[in-house]
Amino acid sequence: MEPKLIVLFLGVLVLFSACGDDKDDMSGVTDNSRFVICNFTSSGCKNNAGANADGMMKAGKDSPWGEEYIEYQGREGGYLTLKHVNAVFNCAAVDFKTSIGIVDNQIVVNEEDVFDGEMANCVCPYDLTYDAGPLKNGVYTVVLRRYGEEYARTTITFSSSADGRAELTYMQNE
Repeated sequence: MEPKLIVLFLGVLVLFSACGDDKDDMSGVTDNSRFVICNFTSSGCKNNAGANADGMMKAGKDSPWGEEYIEYQGREGGYLTLKHVNAVFNCAAVDFKTSIGIVDNQIVVNEEDVFDGEMANCVCPYDLTYDAGPLKNGVYTVVLRRYGEEYARTTITFSSSADGRAELTYMQNE
Protein backbone atom coordinates (compact mmCIF):
# COMPACT_ATOMS: atom_id res chain seq x y z
CA MET A 1 0.00 0.00 0.00
CA GLU A 2 1.31 3.42 -0.88
CA PRO A 3 2.20 5.76 2.02
CA LYS A 4 -0.36 8.35 0.83
CA LEU A 5 -3.13 5.75 0.93
CA ILE A 6 -2.12 4.69 4.45
CA VAL A 7 -2.17 8.31 5.66
CA LEU A 8 -5.59 8.87 4.05
CA PHE A 9 -6.97 5.70 5.69
CA LEU A 10 -5.63 6.74 9.11
CA GLY A 11 -7.10 10.23 8.69
CA VAL A 12 -10.55 8.81 7.91
CA LEU A 13 -10.26 6.42 10.85
CA VAL A 14 -9.43 9.31 13.22
CA LEU A 15 -12.33 11.38 11.84
CA PHE A 16 -14.88 8.63 12.49
CA SER A 17 -13.52 7.77 15.91
CA ALA A 18 -13.64 11.45 16.95
CA CYS A 19 -17.46 11.61 16.90
CA GLY A 20 -18.33 11.16 20.55
CA ASP A 21 -18.71 12.88 23.88
CA ASP A 22 -15.78 15.19 24.59
CA LYS A 23 -15.89 16.61 28.09
CA ASP A 24 -12.38 18.09 28.38
CA ASP A 25 -12.12 21.62 29.78
CA MET A 26 -15.86 21.85 30.30
CA SER A 27 -16.05 22.62 34.01
CA GLY A 28 -19.53 23.69 34.98
CA VAL A 29 -21.15 21.88 32.05
CA THR A 30 -22.89 18.86 33.50
CA ASP A 31 -25.51 17.57 31.04
CA ASN A 32 -23.22 15.94 28.43
CA SER A 33 -24.54 12.39 28.59
CA ARG A 34 -25.92 12.33 25.03
CA PHE A 35 -24.57 15.53 23.48
CA VAL A 36 -21.76 14.99 20.96
CA ILE A 37 -19.53 16.90 18.57
CA CYS A 38 -18.30 15.40 15.31
CA ASN A 39 -17.26 16.17 11.73
CA PHE A 40 -14.84 18.90 12.81
CA THR A 41 -13.05 20.80 10.04
CA SER A 42 -10.78 23.84 9.92
CA SER A 43 -10.16 26.16 6.99
CA GLY A 44 -6.52 26.53 7.97
CA CYS A 45 -5.04 29.99 8.31
CA LYS A 46 -7.01 32.23 5.94
CA ASN A 47 -4.19 34.78 5.70
CA ASN A 48 -0.67 33.34 5.59
CA ALA A 49 0.85 36.76 6.18
CA GLY A 50 -0.78 36.87 9.62
CA ALA A 51 -0.69 39.87 11.88
CA ASN A 52 1.50 40.77 14.78
CA ALA A 53 0.38 38.96 17.93
CA ASP A 54 -1.07 42.29 19.08
CA GLY A 55 -3.71 41.66 16.40
CA MET A 56 -5.31 39.20 18.83
CA MET A 57 -6.62 42.26 20.66
CA LYS A 58 -8.43 43.23 17.46
CA ALA A 59 -10.49 40.05 17.18
CA GLY A 60 -14.21 40.51 16.68
CA LYS A 61 -15.73 43.57 15.03
CA ASP A 62 -12.38 45.38 14.86
CA SER A 63 -10.51 42.46 13.29
CA PRO A 64 -8.45 43.35 10.20
CA TRP A 65 -9.92 40.20 8.54
CA GLY A 66 -13.58 41.04 8.97
CA GLU A 67 -16.13 40.34 11.63
CA GLU A 68 -16.11 37.15 13.72
CA TYR A 69 -19.52 35.44 13.79
CA ILE A 70 -21.38 32.11 13.89
CA GLU A 71 -23.21 30.54 10.95
CA TYR A 72 -25.60 27.73 11.85
CA GLN A 73 -27.77 25.20 10.07
CA GLY A 74 -30.21 22.67 11.49
CA ARG A 75 -30.02 19.02 10.46
CA GLU A 76 -32.35 16.04 10.76
CA GLY A 77 -32.18 14.11 14.02
CA GLY A 78 -31.67 17.24 16.13
CA TYR A 79 -28.14 18.03 14.92
CA LEU A 80 -26.76 21.49 14.35
CA THR A 81 -23.86 22.51 12.12
CA LEU A 82 -21.96 25.43 13.65
CA LYS A 83 -19.35 27.41 11.71
CA HIS A 84 -17.23 29.81 13.74
CA VAL A 85 -16.13 32.28 11.04
CA ASN A 86 -12.94 34.37 11.41
CA ALA A 87 -11.97 32.82 14.76
CA VAL A 88 -8.56 34.37 15.50
CA PHE A 89 -5.83 31.97 16.66
CA ASN A 90 -2.05 31.71 16.49
CA CYS A 91 -0.54 31.29 13.00
CA ALA A 92 1.42 28.22 14.11
CA ALA A 93 -1.67 26.17 15.01
CA VAL A 94 -1.50 22.72 13.40
CA ASP A 95 -4.84 21.53 14.73
CA PHE A 96 -7.66 22.47 17.10
CA LYS A 97 -9.11 20.78 20.16
CA THR A 98 -12.82 21.52 20.36
CA SER A 99 -15.09 20.28 23.13
CA ILE A 100 -18.78 20.95 23.53
CA GLY A 101 -21.46 20.48 26.14
CA ILE A 102 -24.97 21.56 26.94
CA VAL A 103 -26.58 22.67 30.17
CA ASP A 104 -30.15 23.94 30.20
CA ASN A 105 -30.37 25.99 26.99
CA GLN A 106 -26.67 26.87 26.73
CA ILE A 107 -24.43 25.20 24.17
CA VAL A 108 -20.92 25.65 25.57
CA VAL A 109 -18.04 25.34 23.06
CA ASN A 110 -14.38 25.37 24.12
CA GLU A 111 -11.83 25.96 21.31
CA GLU A 112 -8.07 25.62 21.68
CA ASP A 113 -5.28 25.74 19.13
CA VAL A 114 -2.73 22.91 19.12
CA PHE A 115 0.97 23.29 18.22
CA ASP A 116 3.81 21.01 17.09
CA GLY A 117 6.35 23.34 18.66
CA GLU A 118 6.20 26.88 19.95
CA MET A 119 3.62 29.53 19.21
CA ALA A 120 4.44 32.02 16.46
CA ASN A 121 4.39 35.79 16.97
CA CYS A 122 1.36 36.23 14.69
CA VAL A 123 -2.33 35.44 14.52
CA CYS A 124 -4.72 34.78 11.65
CA PRO A 125 -8.39 33.94 11.12
CA TYR A 126 -9.70 30.38 10.81
CA ASP A 127 -13.16 29.01 10.06
CA LEU A 128 -13.97 26.14 12.45
CA THR A 129 -16.94 23.93 11.51
CA TYR A 130 -18.52 21.09 13.49
CA ASP A 131 -21.79 19.24 14.01
CA ALA A 132 -23.30 19.02 17.49
CA GLY A 133 -26.38 17.45 19.00
CA PRO A 134 -28.90 16.11 19.51
CA LEU A 135 -30.96 19.19 20.38
CA LYS A 136 -34.65 19.82 20.85
CA ASN A 137 -36.26 22.68 18.92
CA GLY A 138 -35.90 25.97 20.79
CA VAL A 139 -33.80 29.00 21.61
CA TYR A 140 -30.19 28.40 22.72
CA THR A 141 -27.32 30.58 23.86
CA VAL A 142 -24.04 29.54 22.25
CA VAL A 143 -21.19 30.28 24.68
CA LEU A 144 -17.68 30.38 23.18
CA ARG A 145 -14.71 29.64 25.43
CA ARG A 146 -10.99 29.76 24.75
CA TYR A 147 -8.91 27.59 27.05
CA GLY A 148 -11.92 27.29 29.38
CA GLU A 149 -12.57 31.05 29.67
CA GLU A 150 -15.74 32.51 28.19
CA TYR A 151 -15.07 35.29 25.70
CA ALA A 152 -18.22 35.58 23.55
CA ARG A 153 -21.81 34.43 23.21
CA THR A 154 -24.79 34.63 20.89
CA THR A 155 -28.37 33.35 20.67
CA ILE A 156 -29.79 31.06 18.00
CA THR A 157 -33.16 29.43 17.38
CA PHE A 158 -32.78 25.74 16.55
CA SER A 159 -34.98 23.55 14.36
CA SER A 160 -34.10 21.06 11.64
CA SER A 161 -34.75 23.83 9.07
CA ALA A 162 -32.77 26.55 10.90
CA ASP A 163 -30.30 28.43 8.73
CA GLY A 164 -28.75 31.68 9.85
CA ARG A 165 -25.93 33.91 10.97
CA ALA A 166 -25.51 35.16 14.53
CA GLU A 167 -23.42 38.12 15.67
CA LEU A 168 -21.26 37.64 18.77
CA THR A 169 -21.41 39.63 22.01
CA TYR A 170 -17.97 39.82 23.63
CA MET A 171 -17.27 39.57 27.36
CA GLN A 172 -15.59 42.59 28.91
CA ASN A 173 -12.05 42.11 30.22
CA GLU A 174 -11.95 42.90 33.93
